[in-house]
Amino acid sequence: MSLYFRKLALSLLMLSGLPISHGQDIVGQWQGTVQAASPYRVVVKVLKSDDQLRAAIIWINQSPEYYPVKIISDSNQKVAFSIFADYAVFDGRISGDRDLMSRTWTGGGESVKVDFHRATTEDSWLAKSTVRMVAVAPRVSLEVVDWGGNGPPLVFLSGLGNTAHIFDTFAPKFIPEYHVFGITRRGYGVSSSPAPDPVNYRADQLGDDILKVIDILGLKKPVLVGHSIAGEELSSIGSRYPARIAGLIYLDAGYPFALYSADVGDTRLDAKEVQRQLDTYLSASPGADRRRIVADLLSQLALLQKGLELIRSMMHCIQIAPVSSGTTLL
Repeated sequence: MSLYFRKLALSLLMLSGLPISHGQDIVGQWQGTVQAASPYRVVVKVLKSDDQLRAAIIWINQSPEYYPVKIISDSNQKVAFSIFADYAVFDGRISGDRDLMSRTWTGGGESVKVDFHRATTEDSWLAKSTVRMVAVAPRVSLEVVDWGGNGPPLVFLSGLGNTAHIFDTFAPKFIPEYHVFGITRRGYGVSSSPAPDPVNYRADQLGDDILKVIDILGLKKPVLVGHSIAGEELSSIGSRYPARIAGLIYLDAGYPFALYSADVGDTRLDAKEVQRQLDTYLSASPGADRRRIVADLLSQLALLQKGLELIRSMMHCIQIAPVSSGTTLL
């Protein structure tokens, strides 16, 4: 299965949600080799959270990322899972001792027999870690990966489109000096995906999720490491509860969504705020404090003007010279 289809499967399934059903006791890690034209190893991890089965699939030696899958099982020992609207499907049965899932894997135009064995700690193909679901709100649980270690806590937060497992090969390097964890934010992987609304996915809500995990695990002043969009969680926590953490490490995470500064500004955010305040002015009731609304609007307009003037000054510095025929551009 191509990297393109695997990434597409992830994005589509995150948008559509993960349908889950109850069934046999198949919780655990299952691994097997798909004997296709180019054999590849596959791991399926099944967890239980909020009385539901949640599952993810990993292509060993191709990517550390976990891709969500749909799991179905019934009382007749049948079990099936699929990804990307049935682009790849396993349709099989679970053995009486519940240690083997065997039958047919269909994907990419091929249909082959494959056996998935329940993995043990000794023969697991994955990085040594413990995975658990931590409830942070009613019917909202987050996947927490514990890579081990005995030092002070170090917590990794992934970028947009990834789960904590994107750090499976990187995070263990810190085990000699830290106790290392990773958290998969809501809406990704096997973590819960509450309906999108103005509250469920705002930066402070995501930050509160992290703080809830920290409290439940009993972590004392951890260092948080965030990649890309995780900068918004870092800044939310650091600006509101600096005493709760020992430090913040931004890995390519210093964009305006991470921490807006009026001194620097951001024309996109400033323009949206101007529009919001203008809407407030136009829809204000007769008893509204129009003086304050106008003052806020003028203040925000000044920030937007400052940013636009900076863009204009930068444009004046750019000189575009005509390219004559025969000129080589390097």
